[in-house]
Amino acid sequence: MNQPQLISLSYISKATQDMGVLALMRLTDQASQLNQKLAITGVLFYENQHFGQTIEGPKKAVMH
Repeated sequence: MNQPQLISLSYISKATQDMGVLALMRLTDQASQLNQKLAITGVLFYENQHFGQTIEGPKKAVMH
């Protein structure tokens, strides 16, 4: 069986605006739904307006 190539991508970024708890909850809910559809897994960190994320999945989905 031909499996898609899996890759991992890590990055950091800075929020363009102050993120309150509700905004962070919406962001994580939306990302979780999309990631599930695309077969992507990962972890997201947020502190002092900075995000850190590592995601893994099929190359085509991760690089989308």
